Amino acid sequence: MEGGLYKINLKFPEDYPVLPPKCVFEKKLFHPNVYPSGAVCLSIINDEEDWRAGLKVKDILLGIQDLLANPNTKSPAQKEAFESYNKKSDEYRRKVREQAKECIPKLEDFKRHLNKNDKEKEVNKNSTNTTTNDNSNNNTANNENNASNKINGENAPNTGNNDTNNTTNNGK
Repeated sequence: MEGGLYKINLKFPEDYPVLPPKCVFEKKLFHPNVYPSGAVCLSIINDEEDWRAGLKVKDILLGIQDLLANPNTKSPAQKEAFESYNKKSDEYRRKVREQAKECIPKLEDFKRHLNKNDKEKEVNKNSTNTTTNDNSNNNTANNENNASNKINGENAPNTGNNDTNNTTNNGK
């Protein structure tokens, strides 16, 4: 199943980690251990078999990845894929390769994903710059106030407090 991108949903029950998450592929996979519904048949995510509350999501995903590469013939979930894997290994490999080709991310989708991330970073960068500019404007205002105080013969120190601006910036 090399080269394919297989999207899977992990659904965590309310009493997780006592009970394991349900792991379901978004698209039907031709695999002996994936039910036609997309649900994964794997002992480490079965509360009646090898589930342990200490398993991390990373462990579950690595287990599924290993299962995709190395089907478990003792626990079939899909008859056609199971029989093909056991009896007609060339046919099985051909179908898996075809499936992987269908699941390879398209370059346009990948570029769109990258552009989306770049736009989000730019928005975050601009937000940071705006904050910096607002603060530098506040400091400029404080320096101007201190300069005018000195001109008027007052020597009030710059405390750097702009309570009104801070309250406004915090939305209060």
